Amino acid sequence: MGRKARVWWLVLCCALLPVGALADSQGKDGQAAKDLIMQGANLDLQGDHAGAIALFSKAIALGAEYDGTLERSFAYAASGHFAEALQDLDRAQALQPKATAPVSARYWFQFQLDQFAAVVATTDKLKSMSPPDPYAPLLRFIAEARLGRDGTAELAKTLDDSNKDQWPQAAAQMFLGQVSPDQLLQWAEQSGNDQVACEAPFYVGEYFLIHQNRPYAQAALQQNQQDLCRSVLEYYAARSELASLNDSVQ
Repeated sequence: MGRKARVWWLVLCCALLPVGALADSQGKDGQAAKDLIMQGANLDLQGDHAGAIALFSKAIALGAEYDGTLERSFAYAASGHFAEALQDLDRAQALQPKATAPVSARYWFQFQLDQFAAVVATTDKLKSMSPPDPYAPLLRFIAEARLGRDGTAELAKTLDDSNKDQWPQAAAQMFLGQVSPDQLLQWAEQSGNDQVACEAPFYVGEYFLIHQNRPYAQAALQQNQQDLCRSVLEYYAARSELASLNDSVQ
């Protein structure tokens, strides 16, 4: 997706963005809020999280409460301020109780905090919500594995002939032993889709962590640590995993 047009919760899944998003308010202030959110998103992509937070806060003050708060939560999380990020998700969820985007964002933040039991609980909430989040089953499976539990049967339920060769369900095939990590990475590269190419190494890294192969895990996770991949949540999840791996060696 074009970086200038990128909005954080589009990264979760394009289906998660409701019609009329970025339209919390109308008129002159509404347009100004939209502009601030897009400018903030661009700053966030460049790694200027503090600048992004400031712009999102201005957008919220102009009336874009839901969109600005949701965007700001990602900037807070990217800068390591998870308490503030989760508070923003609480606020966004209160503003739109039926929205899936704040719930999806929550399990990603919980994952970065190694709160794997919470990841399972949060992804389970999404099962009864619409639209579906195709990434939730993958993170649930990984979290279960990190807790020492086998989530294979649950993950297998999410695959069928209509989606098994699509992204992100293709990653489930790897976890289920139907394709190898190398095959998945090759498939991602040949897809010609930068988003897929940025996301796939994270799941390969998790595969190797689950199978207790730290060197291969580190090599895979490192593959998406480039500026191009800042637009996907897997970039930050991989960054957290690499930090944990480095800390455990020291």
